[in-house]
Amino acid sequence: MPINNVSELNSEARAHIETLIEQLLVEQKRVGIASPLSCFYCGSGNNPSQCTCGVKSFGCTQPFVNACPDCVSAHRKLARHFGKMFSFPKSNRVDSRRAAYFRHVVEASEKIDANLCRELTKTDAWDDGDRVFAQRTLASFRKAHFTKFQALARGIAEESDAYIVKSIGRLFRTVR
Repeated sequence: MPINNVSELNSEARAHIETLIEQLLVEQKRVGIASPLSCFYCGSGNNPSQCTCGVKSFGCTQPFVNACPDCVSAHRKLARHFGKMFSFPKSNRVDSRRAAYFRHVVEASEKIDANLCRELTKTDAWDDGDRVFAQRTLASFRKAHFTKFQALARGIAEESDAYIVKSIGRLFRTVR
């Protein structure tokens, strides 16, 4: 039977929900604050440590900026995605792999953070040179003060999966 109102719950369940909400609010207040006790990116107190993803624009190299294991994992996934994206040469073709990887980032950012999306759209995967493209893309994170890396990593994975499914569908249509 679905519960439509928190007041319909017994007192023990309500107390548990209130405790979870309080923890969430405390974590949200810690986002963006450099502390050795909490994650800079999500506010979690879940075993924060120094991130070693190697992307300076994510802010990991600043003193006392620690990340929880989930954010460190997200940073590494994004660093791999960007590494692949930056390794592809500039191409003016519609099926440019560099542009496809960049499109995954932009489309995922649209759903998560309008500021990041706005900064990313100032970058052009087709016209910018390799170095300028990499600099502008990574600078977008710093300019937007972006911290939602776990959500972005999930969004990019979803966009990539959808792209693969679409490509396979196109391949099967051409085989007929």
